[in-house]
Amino acid sequence: MGMQRNRSARQAEAKERDAARAALTDQQQLDRLDKILGAGVGATKERARLAKRIEAGAKKKASASKKK
Repeated sequence: MGMQRNRSARQAEAKERDAARAALTDQQQLDRLDKILGAGVGATKERARLAKRIEAGAKKKASASKKK
């Protein structure tokens, strides 16, 4: 029984961490990685994914401003 309660607690904590991370912008997530791991160190796939999303967002904003 104690094992089940520990698993439930870990799952609840994981959901809280996921929600907190989802609330951050892509740039904030990238800044957080820099703070934790060091500038440009580690998490290369995650950094590439975030950079791609940031760039796509910037392009989207640029094209929207051109339409107006």
